[in-house]
Amino acid sequence: MANETVAFASSEHDARTQPREKPMKNSKPAPELPVLELDDDLAPRRLDLSKAVRGKYYDRMQAGTNVILLAPDLLDTFPDSEAVNEALRSLKKIAARTSTARPRLRKSATS
Repeated sequence: MANETVAFASSEHDARTQPREKPMKNSKPAPELPVLELDDDLAPRRLDLSKAVRGKYYDRMQAGTNVILLAPDLLDTFPDSEAVNEALRSLKKIAARTSTARPRLRKSATS
């Protein structure tokens, strides 16, 4: 028993030099997910891009039009782009006034 040699080996597998011909014995393609019709506009859905046109809105984007998505709870307050622009212009004016305003000096309590 004193002269016995104990072999040690790593439990890590050797890296394969070539991929297997068949990845798994019972591999099947992933099933297609059903398309659900939900009332939620933000729900994920499949898009048919077979009739898509590359660069369709490129010129509009270059002209400076920005598309911004509003949260559904803001649609009552901001029904159209003009309402959003008006609110942002007002906020911009208020921010400009408050950033340039100087703090008032308090009069001392000793008179």
